[in-house]
Amino acid sequence: MKKIRRLLAVILICVFCVGVCPLASAAEPLPGSTDLYLLSENNSDGQAKLLGKTVTVEGIVTVASGVWHDQVNYFSIVTPRDSYRFGGGTLVYSPGNATQYKVGDRVVVTGTVVNGAYASDKGTTAIRTASSSDIQVRGSGVALPDAYPIYTDPLYEEVELDPGLRFEGMPVRVLGKVSDVAAEGTVRGFYVDGSRDGDYEDGAGRMKWYSYSGIESQVSQGDWVVVEGILMQSDASSPYTSGYYIRPSSSAGIQLITQDTVLRLSEAVRQKKDGTAALAGLSVTVHGVAAGPTGQWHESNTAFAMVS
Repeated sequence: MKKIRRLLAVILICVFCVGVCPLASAAEPLPGSTDLYLLSENNSDGQAKLLGKTVTVEGIVTVASGVWHDQVNYFSIVTPRDSYRFGGGTLVYSPGNATQYKVGDRVVVTGTVVNGAYASDKGTTAIRTASSSDIQVRGSGVALPDAYPIYTDPLYEEVELDPGLRFEGMPVRVLGKVSDVAAEGTVRGFYVDGSRDGDYEDGAGRMKWYSYSGIESQVSQGDWVVVEGILMQSDASSPYTSGYYIRPSSSAGIQLITQDTVLRLSEAVRQKKDGTAALAGLSVTVHGVAAGPTGQWHESNTAFAMVS
């Protein structure tokens, strides 16, 4: 009888661990690799402390290779959504014909840490490999972190010195008003004004969104939009604290604000500089948790507070 009890106890413990205990998986970090959050740590000049060093990093592909450049492998990798580590991201540049790394691929990259793979991306930390063989795929279908909402005029301290997340090279989203749409030429795209000053008309603090082959926009002057993409920099000189812009990863990252557009609560309650609602008159959709029952404030209507 004692043997049976011991056997049952062992079975129960095993069943419990299968259902509850963490299991080893491909999500575990590669031993000896440099954490992307630490890779994004800058010195007083605004450049990566590991600049010029050869490192091995692991991350999740945010945009398919061939989208940003059709002759080389040029894309961004980030920490996965469910990572227990602090979040970070970096650009990857590898010479040679573009290999089709897909969004959600888990890759291991070995290369040299550089300040921008192109002159247009100075201030953005990147890894330049010797060849495409320095990029190895370890898995696929890994969830990316959600795009984090920022202003179109983010402060360096907010996006690169955050104690938990460093957003350069990571997915972000901005809400604002469209201006200066350029549908033709070598620099296509538009500007979005969602600056912290609450003036969405003057263009001060606006951010550039670039269009690439296969990623087109159907926006017009004055449209309210939510735009998602990878946060990058184009800053000509040290300490590289400005020049932030969004490089898109797919056409799905451009949304005209309609009643079907799901906004964050923090976006829906944005105000103009005069204190009025920025989106007054627009129908939007938000998700949240009711902070109290209907009828508590007024018995004849359904007004209630909602929090995220």
